[in-house]
Amino acid sequence: MSDAAWNLMMADKYPNWYDHLPKVHQAMEEWDRLYEIRTKAGWELDEEGWYTPDGIPEYDYEGILPEDVLTDEEKKKLEDNQ
Repeated sequence: MSDAAWNLMMADKYPNWYDHLPKVHQAMEEWDRLYEIRTKAGWELDEEGWYTPDGIPEYDYEGILPEDVLTDEEKKKLEDNQ
């Protein structure tokens, strides 16, 4: 099913579909960003959730999450804005 067909089907089923579509896209982009950051940091995902490279489940992990660490590019942007 194409994106257009999907959107038409959803708009027919849920009249306010397009009101929520930007939020859906934003949530999907955030999930993609999180997945990329964590997998690059060596974290693994399965049906139970995220695990650190050491095998610690996310809910037991007490350290800094990979997505909370600023990249060099993000640090530079912050420094430039100050």
